[in-house]
Amino acid sequence: MRKIFLIFLICNLNSEILMVTDKRELNQDIIKKIGSFFKNERIIISPSNYAHEIDFKPLLIFVFEKKFLINFPERFKDVPCILIYIEDPLIPLSLNITGIFYTVPPWVVFSFLNAIGFKNKKIITIIPEGKIDFSYVEEAKRISSNFNIILNILETKIGNISGISEEIKKGDIIWIFPNEITLNPVFIKYIIRFSLEEKKIIIGYSKDLVEQGFVFSIEVEENKYKDKIYDFVKKISEGKNPLAIPIQYPDNFNYYYNSKIGKLLGLNVDFSKFYKEIKYIEK
Repeated sequence: MRKIFLIFLICNLNSEILMVTDKRELNQDIIKKIGSFFKNERIIISPSNYAHEIDFKPLLIFVFEKKFLINFPERFKDVPCILIYIEDPLIPLSLNITGIFYTVPPWVVFSFLNAIGFKNKKIITIIPEGKIDFSYVEEAKRISSNFNIILNILETKIGNISGISEEIKKGDIIWIFPNEITLNPVFIKYIIRFSLEEKKIIIGYSKDLVEQGFVFSIEVEENKYKDKIYDFVKKISEGKNPLAIPIQYPDNFNYYYNSKIGKLLGLNVDFSKFYKEIKYIEK
């Protein structure tokens, strides 16, 4: 078996907890903090491509990257998986999964649009082909009473992206959330150009996207997200069944507006009724 990286080893072993991440250095602080809640367990960290080869059955699996869930090992299917820092909410919920998505829940987007006066608009949400039955999409449709959501199913190959222009022209607002298509820089450039040419509003999920040319973005507030993770893990370490805790979303967000793009789109946005701070970007 290939080499598995150990964070630390407790002498009195009751069980193992597996942490799967391809960004060990980036996630080092949060991994150590989570490990500190488990005093009697051996904590093992592994890259996702090696984790499939592990020959023991862990008590818990903390998953930092979505790709580990692809071809999920059959022997792990009854082990609770706790998702952390996974942006793409389109996750198969047939597994024993809980955790906190690192993404903006639908109600936050709709509340923002309502507050700034964009009610009764047609919204395009862009999702990969074959993923219309996921809980995130269903939740968006369920609570979108003031909006008409049109779901566009894209081919997963980026080469087909130019063929969707006529479909997304049907909407007033294009709502982008992270998945394997929309994280592609080719797609980002395409959709920004389309927005400016067709005068379409785009809502993204990061400050970086607003700086590139999206007019709005709603981004997860990092420090509050970490606090929520630690509260979640503490409950599990104290004996709470992980699967008794439903999948959660962050509670705190940063809101960005590119005023330069807003002018190019002819927007006159009134933020006075919105209860959160708007961070203005002039790029």
